[in-house]
Amino acid sequence: MNNFILTLTCLVTVAFFPAHSFAVAKFKITTYNVRNFSTIDEEKSITSNTDAKALFEVLSEVDSDILAFQEIINGTLFRNLLNKKLPSHELLISECGGTADQKVALAYNTKKFKLISSEEDWRVSLSTRCNYGLRPALVTVLRHKVTGKRVGVVVVHLKAGSGDRNRNTRREQHEVLSVILSELESQRLDDVIVLGDFNTTSYFEQTPGAAQFEDFMKNNDLRNSSASVSCTSFWQGDRGDGNMWPSHLDHVLHKGKSRMLRAYSGAHCARSACQPTPKPDLGDSFNNVSDHCPVQVEFRYPR
Repeated sequence: MNNFILTLTCLVTVAFFPAHSFAVAKFKITTYNVRNFSTIDEEKSITSNTDAKALFEVLSEVDSDILAFQEIINGTLFRNLLNKKLPSHELLISECGGTADQKVALAYNTKKFKLISSEEDWRVSLSTRCNYGLRPALVTVLRHKVTGKRVGVVVVHLKAGSGDRNRNTRREQHEVLSVILSELESQRLDDVIVLGDFNTTSYFEQTPGAAQFEDFMKNNDLRNSSASVSCTSFWQGDRGDGNMWPSHLDHVLHKGKSRMLRAYSGAHCARSACQPTPKPDLGDSFNNVSDHCPVQVEFRYPR
């Protein structure tokens, strides 16, 4: 009789609670610097800034629930493009983008996440003027619809360049981000993810700038969930050998309850295996979209 009651209880439980509610809830998040997105060209003319087909291919490859973008100059055009490619995603985009008008943005899958709040934080831009100085941060809180877990997502694009002056500017930005993270901590969120283009120049060589970045993570109890990827972008290098050289500028930093499952750097980073490569061999994603690659991390929430 006891076995019968146990079996009946299990059947009733399954009937009232669908199988997916027992499954481990997973989500993928990606950061991608789209390199001065302002115009598109369907026919790859030499004056095109971004080739739409090549960009679509990159977005199809990463297929993420949350996507962070940097260097979005033409926000209206980018929104229209995403509506075609990712109709289930809602796009949030900053009003300001610094002197170069390079706005930051976040797209989230409305089938998986509900928007709780979103604000543009000028403090990271180190300026009080909309399009003067550096890029702001975009601070968003989402609720995962299956688990009810709340995640804070901070999209950044920090000061570019090597040298003491640029590194010191990034240190100031790290300090502001630490304040933002402290404010998010007070909301008792389940997870916080800071991602984007941190411009960690000479990251591979463990320069003072790399050490500074490591200190920022340590001071804020952040894990570099994308540390295992071999590169995130390519540049011309300083060797004069005709190759483009890999670098590591983009990161996905995390703390909280969810567990990182895998990290991936796509597009030309994957095709080249992050090896020095002649520019033509890096293909359309490099030559017609961006020097950066999409960096994706997959997480899962505990049951």
